[in-house]
Amino acid sequence: VDPSNYNAIVIIGGPGTIMLAEQPEIYTLLKQANKQEKLIAAICLAPTILAKADLLRMKKATVWNGDGMQSAIIEREGAQYTGEDVTVDGRIITANGPDAAEAFGEKITDEPCHIHKSRWKMVHHEPFCKNLKCPNYKKMLEFYKSHEKRN
Repeated sequence: VDPSNYNAIVIIGGPGTIMLAEQPEIYTLLKQANKQEKLIAAICLAPTILAKADLLRMKKATVWNGDGMQSAIIEREGAQYTGEDVTVDGRIITANGPDAAEAFGEKITDEPCHIHKSRWKMVHHEPFCKNLKCPNYKKMLEFYKSHEKRN
């Protein structure tokens, strides 16, 4: 994936985030997108990937923290954990899980880069999620489809 072809990189979290975090390509993609000043967004567990890519250092961010451990991961990598449903800090948007999916999608499309008029690249653990019927994936997909119809 060449981030120069997109206005943003959006990483959808969920249980497959652990597998995605083991892929070196995701860190390369995120670092390239950041260098190109792209909008970067992550929801649920996915903000931990942004943290490990060193994109959250000295940034405010949120993450799903139902196990009480994820906030420590992003803080260890230099982020200031907010505990909010959605946190925006510059070009970085993070959200804490499926219940925040709609607000997360709205923040992404509200950004001044007019991402809703561009091509989307969703980095997602789709085969894994489809097997688990990931509610986060479903909510985000519904939001994107409804938003495309409005624009």
